[in-house]
Amino acid sequence: MATGPVEEERGAWNPRGIAFVAMLSVFPAAVLHALNYKRLGRPDLLRPTLVRNLVVALLAYAVVPFVGLAGTELCVLWIALLHIAGAVYCQNSQFVLFMKHVGRGGKEASVAAPAFGLFVLFGVAFVLLMMAARTLD
Repeated sequence: MATGPVEEERGAWNPRGIAFVAMLSVFPAAVLHALNYKRLGRPDLLRPTLVRNLVVALLAYAVVPFVGLAGTELCVLWIALLHIAGAVYCQNSQFVLFMKHVGRGGKEASVAAPAFGLFVLFGVAFVLLMMAARTLD
């Protein structure tokens, strides 16, 4: 599938950059990973990937209190493994498409600005969620 001129001008994000973001936080990486499919010329994969990525990340975090991991060393290990798995997935699932994109003369865009924006967005959402949970006590 071909992309429009706007997508070609913006370039695609290197999956290694998205993997680095996943090591810091899986939620911004989940969004960047899905959006990158559009930049790589596969807009048909954007929505299903976004839904799958966010559902898997939410479920992986939701498991923690239900299996008694909250506040334990196993919780830290579980979260670390989640971030590592997310990084490996983000890099490996798009690497071939990215290399084809670059091979065709496609541009590479920096992931720094959108990642920072998503960190802020998810950070604010987390703080608001915690404040709301406190008022329910």
